Amino acid sequence: MFNSPLWLMWNWHPAVLGAAGLLAVGYPWLVRKTNTQGQGGSAAAFYSGLVILLLSTESPIDHLGEIFLFWVHMVQHMLLTFTVPPLILLGLRGHLPDIPKRVLPVARFFTQPMVATLLFNGVFSAFHFPSLYEWAIANRFYHSIEHLVLVGLAFLFWTPIIGPHRQLPHLSEPGKIVYVFLSGLLMIPVFAGVTFADAALYPSHVDAPRIMPLTPLEDQQLGGIIMKLWGGLVYVIVLVVAFYRWVAQDPAAKADPPVSVFPRREATSGEGA
Repeated sequence: MFNSPLWLMWNWHPAVLGAAGLLAVGYPWLVRKTNTQGQGGSAAAFYSGLVILLLSTESPIDHLGEIFLFWVHMVQHMLLTFTVPPLILLGLRGHLPDIPKRVLPVARFFTQPMVATLLFNGVFSAFHFPSLYEWAIANRFYHSIEHLVLVGLAFLFWTPIIGPHRQLPHLSEPGKIVYVFLSGLLMIPVFAGVTFADAALYPSHVDAPRIMPLTPLEDQQLGGIIMKLWGGLVYVIVLVVAFYRWVAQDPAAKADPPVSVFPRREATSGEGA
């Protein structure tokens, strides 16, 4: 089927490589321009996110997941949605310029916690319906669009947690706890459907050459387990950090309205300029 070993099958997508290169070069300029004096995001997190993005889309992971193994495809999806966006947002926190006034209401609407989590979890689940999954697998262009949509919605989903921009909704610490708990509940149907199905759901992986001693159903079940454990581990990290920060607050801060489960926004001067 292939003229070279799988581990040598790297993609070289000009759009992905060009975008990653521009972000890598532009980040130091953005940090200097915003001049947060050490109070901004982490460069290590930002560049780690870029490296993982390139590995998930350009490395043999892409071919292994698309052609052979469902569980590898799930690893790719979890990298693109539960690993890359929070890392990049942690790097951008405090370094983003003001949002134009005309765009700000739209940005605020789509980063409202309820909107963001319903959009992300709904589309993530829908893309794992067998019909939509097979439709994307059958066409490289549509598959790229699927990944672009998932990553974009994941950035919206993580924004209320990370709080990368002062003009956008930012959850309080107890609000983050409620947010990730509800999101974990929303993921249960797709996890259960994939993991506990009586038969393999995805013909493309049923008909694929077996390069591991796994049946198609076992491959699918492993993918479902990876989905739940990976997402669950990330959520646990968020819960622990949020709970620690909440407990560490002084009593006056805990009594303040920002500890509401509703999102908070920092007051801005000249908002949307």
